[in-house]
Amino acid sequence: REICAVLEAHISPNSDQARIWQQLQHYAQFPDFNNYLVFLLARGQGKSFEVRQAAGLLLKNNLRAAFVSMPPSSQQYIKSELLPCIGANNRAIRSTVGTVISVLFQIVGVTGWIELFQALHQCLDSNDLDHMEGAMDAIYKICEDVPEELDVDVPGLSERPINVFMPRMLQFFQSPHASLRKLSLGCINQYIVVMPSALYMAMDQYLQGLFVLVKDPSADVRKLVFARPGFSSLKCDHQFWSHI
Repeated sequence: REICAVLEAHISPNSDQARIWQQLQHYAQFPDFNNYLVFLLARGQGKSFEVRQAAGLLLKNNLRAAFVSMPPSSQQYIKSELLPCIGANNRAIRSTVGTVISVLFQIVGVTGWIELFQALHQCLDSNDLDHMEGAMDAIYKICEDVPEELDVDVPGLSERPINVFMPRMLQFFQSPHASLRKLSLGCINQYIVVMPSALYMAMDQYLQGLFVLVKDPSADVRKLVFARPGFSSLKCDHQFWSHI
């Protein structure tokens, strides 16, 4: 209750932010403080979405600075609480969870969080829009920050993560939901320059999907088509024009 009261004050425009910061710094001295934050983000039913988001964003900042020094039990608890929220019903909560997941992934990588890869894979194959969108949002944020981390061999996995995700991303080019088309194209845009084998081998499918998205009804999707890295150079690319 105390943490919620502080977070409510924190998001209030008329509050004493200096005093609130001191209170949050005091709470941060307790080893399990971040457990409370992830609990609020993931299970804070009855609390406003703004408070739950504030808990998630504070958690994100704390993880950057202190995750490696947290007790292993707290590390595992935070990981386990985030995964069921990938497909949260509220888009703002899904987005915040995706942000926290991306930051944590940068710290531990695929090998340190095999369960994340499995959860994302299950969400993509669920055919539930909230779960698919939540998974794609998290993957997009990971691709923005550390795209190379998905293109590595991982002990215990039969395929590199990008090899599993790429076919689903390409399928989402044809999704009836603009959010999935936008997120999938945004993810693949991060790989144009580095060109992993998963994308190289699917180049025909990628280009065919790109031509369709040029006329997408969503302005946000069309913007990503023309803003993708290297698009302007395609006018000199024989392979590109041979597909038109």
